[in-house]
Amino acid sequence: MPLNATAAAQLVDLLGEACTRSATTTSSQRLPQGTGPLMLTTIATVLAGLLGAALIFMGGNAFMRPQAAVGFGIPDTPADDPAFQHWLRVKGLREIAFGVSIFVLMLVATTSVLGWYVMVLAAIPAGDAVVVLRSGGPKATAYGVHVATAVVMLATGIGLLV
Repeated sequence: MPLNATAAAQLVDLLGEACTRSATTTSSQRLPQGTGPLMLTTIATVLAGLLGAALIFMGGNAFMRPQAAVGFGIPDTPADDPAFQHWLRVKGLREIAFGVSIFVLMLVATTSVLGWYVMVLAAIPAGDAVVVLRSGGPKATAYGVHVATAVVMLATGIGLLV
């Protein structure tokens, strides 16, 4: 799930700021009881929706522009090979299904169920980073795209569990 490192860092900072804001204000400055965790849950729910939309977009992108697979980080990706493009479509279908699943859970499940689901899904970009590194791909892509995405997903999942 491609997110650039700056955007990922901003999202993590936003979540951290929301967590620490309620902890550092005095009792006279605080919002009504329970508002801090509610705000964090709301932010995390919005982030989960953005992650779901990004997954659907990336899955669709595998069908529309398979050459974008080169940005994944694996060297010598044969994006113009028709046989490889079929594999990209398989990958794209899975990404679309995961993205739709996030939206379904947002509609029918509790935030804690959604949180656990997003945290489990964080294993995918973490695994992607390992694949990129083991294939000799650029460390900037492995850490700046895949690890950053996994961190955002973990932070989102934790925010949904609060």
